Amino acid sequence: MVALFALSLAAVTETRVVFRAPAEQEYAIVRPGGTTILPNGRFLSPKGKRLYGLSNAWSTHLHPDQKRIYLFHDGGYTTYPDWTAAKPIRTTVQRRDPAYCAAFFKDGKRMMISLGEDGAIQIVNAETGAEILTMSANVDGAKLSYVNDLVLSPGEKFCYAVDVANQDLLTFDLELGKLVSRTKAGREPYAIAMNRDGTRLFVANIGLFDYSLIPGMTAQNPGLQVPAFAFPSKEAEEGVEDQGFKVPGLGKADVPDAHSIFAYNLRQPSAPRKVGEVKTGVMIHSLADNGKAVGGSAPCAVLVKDQMLFVSNSNNDTVQVFETSNLKLMRTIKFAPVKELARYRGIIPSSMTINRRGDRLFVCESGINAVAVIDPRSGRFLYHIPTGWWPTSLQLTQDERKLLISTQKGIGRGPRGEKHQRPADDERFGFPDMPSMVDIVTL
Repeated sequence: MVALFALSLAAVTETRVVFRAPAEQEYAIVRPGGTTILPNGRFLSPKGKRLYGLSNAWSTHLHPDQKRIYLFHDGGYTTYPDWTAAKPIRTTVQRRDPAYCAAFFKDGKRMMISLGEDGAIQIVNAETGAEILTMSANVDGAKLSYVNDLVLSPGEKFCYAVDVANQDLLTFDLELGKLVSRTKAGREPYAIAMNRDGTRLFVANIGLFDYSLIPGMTAQNPGLQVPAFAFPSKEAEEGVEDQGFKVPGLGKADVPDAHSIFAYNLRQPSAPRKVGEVKTGVMIHSLADNGKAVGGSAPCAVLVKDQMLFVSNSNNDTVQVFETSNLKLMRTIKFAPVKELARYRGIIPSSMTINRRGDRLFVCESGINAVAVIDPRSGRFLYHIPTGWWPTSLQLTQDERKLLISTQKGIGRGPRGEKHQRPADDERFGFPDMPSMVDIVTL
């Protein structure tokens, strides 16, 4: 009887932890240099210097001279010729075709950029943005290419890129000025990284399904009115005839092509050869913290440091470390702000960078507007850096004293209308409603 009473008392006095939006009853407001309150009740207090660009930043790149910053966003990119100045001037290069990422040539005079859904890469003048050479991936029968990420070989003879739409690794010969090979990648190859000596490439396949066009669509009969099948089902895997179309299947979700890393040997640089593959994170429908995993791992970023390959699994809230030689898993680093929330997801680790000594790994926590600083050898979290809204990319300065963080939504929009016009002394004056931003943080 006494034991039963003790158990009942323990149940009554059990500590329950309640989480709520930090702003509670406060209104959303934008305060440059202060604490911004987002519409979802979260606070933003980005550290360091703030430089702005047009809407939706995708990546930030620091010029080899360590002074020029290039912020790539919708409609082109914004350049700050000297970010160290008290009031840096800026130039925006407008582009019809968006440029999502870049790589500088060693001379600093030229820059390679990806052209996204235009299906090409382009060499431009790094100072003026003028086109020098464009190389299309839509050749030899290939159509609708989407070039998402790229990397230059150490000798700058080749550029390797990923084509999300056709699911290929692309090899461009820069001396010939054209695409020279397509090598099969996994489902929706999204990110690419190369080891230091240029002998191996690693591609992150973010996709789960094998999407394809539905044949027979016309202007008069443009497509399906309702989904042709449910998932999971045999029809989803193999396809079905429905609504007058033969709808291709999506394939199996557990194949190596889905949510995985592919490794390529570059012994013959013009024709990469696949030498390894590994699935990342928690497999779909496998046991997870909160029951069965309903989605895959979605590896969205890769980083190579010495013999370590780092992979951000954005859906799983993990970063995994693999050996570059054989893709053997070394460590899984789990992201959870507090232990009470460890069963839930939403940190969304994405872009990464690492210092030269290899003892500080910086990871964008896109879902909570922060950058995690981690000891990669132990997996221990050292601290978090508050950023703007939705950090997308990272780069260390050469002296490793500053960290550049691009944020897709900056510090938000704030109230609009005639009563809320930005004054001329607002640091966002002249920019769109919700400008993107670069945080420059002192480490």
